[in-house]
Amino acid sequence: MRKKRLIYVEDTLNLHCESIEICEKIIPFIIGPYSRLIISGNITWNQAKRLITANVKHVRIDARMQFKPKERSDFVNFVMKFCRGIVYK
Repeated sequence: MRKKRLIYVEDTLNLHCESIEICEKIIPFIIGPYSRLIISGNITWNQAKRLITANVKHVRIDARMQFKPKERSDFVNFVMKFCRGIVYK
């Protein structure tokens, strides 16, 4: 991200994070009304939450996710609210 340009995503954001540190550098540059999010690689729960915007309707996380001890219950609550049935998965 040497040039610091914004990354505009219209429909689906498919993000592979080689490392948590690299992902942290990229997230601030991602913009757009994307409604689907696919994450793979390595990510923290805090980073994933920042990518799940109000427009996002479908999320697939195939990544190793790191949690701080206090974040686990937040993650469980989020999943319970976000999952609405088989039609939305």
